[in-house]
Amino acid sequence: MAAELYELSNGTITVKVTNFGATITSLLVPDANGNLADVVLGFDTVEPYQKGAGRYFGCIVGRVANRIKEGKFTLNGLDYSLHINNPPNSLHGGKIGFDKVLWEVAEYNNDEFPSIALKYHSKDGEEGYPGDLSVTAKYSLPSDRSLKLEMEAVPTNKATPVSLAQHTYWNLAGHSSGHILDHSIQIWASHVTPVDENLIPTGEIMPVTGTPFDFTSERKIDSRIHEVPVGYDHNYVLECGEERSGLRHAARVKDPSSSRVLDLWTDAPGMQFYTGNFVNGVAGKGGAVYEKHAGLCLETQGFPNAINQPNFPPIVVQPGEKYKHTMLFEFSTLETGVVREKRRPSHQSSLHKMAQKEDATNDDGGCVKIGTTGTIGSLMTREIESMKRSEQASSSAQRKQQTGPVSIPCGANPRRALQRRNQTNEYGSTSGSSSGTGHTHCSSHEDAQKSRQPPRKKGHRHATILRSSDDSPTSRNLDADKVEKKVHAYMVKVVDLKCSNPMSSRLKKLSFSKLSESIS
Repeated sequence: MAAELYELSNGTITVKVTNFGATITSLLVPDANGNLADVVLGFDTVEPYQKGAGRYFGCIVGRVANRIKEGKFTLNGLDYSLHINNPPNSLHGGKIGFDKVLWEVAEYNNDEFPSIALKYHSKDGEEGYPGDLSVTAKYSLPSDRSLKLEMEAVPTNKATPVSLAQHTYWNLAGHSSGHILDHSIQIWASHVTPVDENLIPTGEIMPVTGTPFDFTSERKIDSRIHEVPVGYDHNYVLECGEERSGLRHAARVKDPSSSRVLDLWTDAPGMQFYTGNFVNGVAGKGGAVYEKHAGLCLETQGFPNAINQPNFPPIVVQPGEKYKHTMLFEFSTLETGVVREKRRPSHQSSLHKMAQKEDATNDDGGCVKIGTTGTIGSLMTREIESMKRSEQASSSAQRKQQTGPVSIPCGANPRRALQRRNQTNEYGSTSGSSSGTGHTHCSSHEDAQKSRQPPRKKGHRHATILRSSDDSPTSRNLDADKVEKKVHAYMVKVVDLKCSNPMSSRLKKLSFSKLSESIS
């Protein structure tokens, strides 16, 4: 079995994965203008990964992610010693962790539902860990703007500690754009696990309030990083994020230059926020050279050194039990909250570009479906509003020709009385009389109640009352046929640009229900 590159694409984002270390090597994501950029640090080929050129770029680390103090732990009365690959500690599974082995490609689909499933069998005693462990990792693109990773592990014969993590270095401005210090981040965690001089958690669960670790509200990474020796490399306790479909909102990262946004959701208890403090002169993709802070990592995980800290969430998995860990990466942009469609060339006419938007689509019956949102929907709304203004101006001109005082029955609302007068002029005379300039005393409470109700002429549909320039309310009835004909003619021009063929037959099937809703 050889190391290969596999591509997953859904037309919006494209990810490349290698079965060496179950590693993400490339991830293309559009910015606010639809321009694609590779937002993960890495290499062009598999060979640099095999030679260990990167510091865990894009891989899955394990059997236990992060650090175990002095590479030692005791389980079920037995002492275990691990390879010390990050003196004086064991880091990310040891000298040959899951990031440095070939995974079997169990399933690969790059069709309507792109995904790749990878498997690895870790043997008893590998890197000093007890028991056989079967591990699977599945990358998929569940929507046009998301990447999902589902990790599972099952011990077969001995209890063993398990804590996997995905170690991608993110730079939302593009992998070769420089440092990530101008990125802003929000982390849904009100506590961290502080560390000693060897980056081993002390066992304390420390509130972040008033410290440089407080990212409970959005803040630029460089705002207080100078107060943290070396830089951020700390485990956050994920306890306060919104929950959705079994996952908790862990973090949100924003890049001001590209307007890209990354939201991370997970079911893990902790997340290592790492700012690439030890990256130094790494020759990466396309001739890029990665320096300190070239990328940031969001490693959701069990707590570091949890095997030696009884007050941390346990990471020991018994034989037959299943370890599960899911990560969901959602990409969007600052302007829209979703990945936007790539912009059309600027030489096209404005109307033609608007008509090319996906507001009008053909269904199997040949009908044209017109949305009320989007460009064509906006054009329709604009035309309707123009007709409304014309009708309003006409009504205002008619009112100016009317003279005479308005009689207001006692106990009645003055605005209702004014409305009644306007409706009387539009629909004909109403019952009751008014004379003089003062109040007309009602003969009974019943008459007063009746006088407050505006008349309604049978067979008429009353449209919403619009306000004219003099703030006088007016109730009017729009001629639905007239409106339909006007918008019909208008839409022929717009939709013809989209469809580039005669619209007469299809337009007969147009439904104007949404237009009626817009008007009313």
